[in-house]
Amino acid sequence: ELKEQFPDVDVEVKLMDDLWDVVGRSDIVYTATSSTDYVFDEILLEENGLAGGRPLMLVDIAVPRNVAEDCKKIPNVQAYNVDDLKAVVAKNTAMRQKEMIEAEVLLLEEKELFIGW
Repeated sequence: ELKEQFPDVDVEVKLMDDLWDVVGRSDIVYTATSSTDYVFDEILLEENGLAGGRPLMLVDIAVPRNVAEDCKKIPNVQAYNVDDLKAVVAKNTAMRQKEMIEAEVLLLEEKELFIGW
């Protein structure tokens, strides 16, 4: 179905048996399985030769989580989960609200300058 929706994108559909080969060739991996166990943890990444090698970003949008917290200890791995994404959204929302207030103050100042003109 993804191949049909995105015909210009090279989409590969693989089974779990090919997981480590695919991850080894990937820069970013999104996880969203219904697994109750971690799909990625520090030991599995080390056992499969992915610790300390090329940069790898793991984005875990699953509940329960697919990526263990210990993956963040691996130097070449950046691991993010739903809570991390929520924190980014909250920070961006706060920044936008601050900028709105600053813009409002500028508009009021310009209004007063215009009226005084």
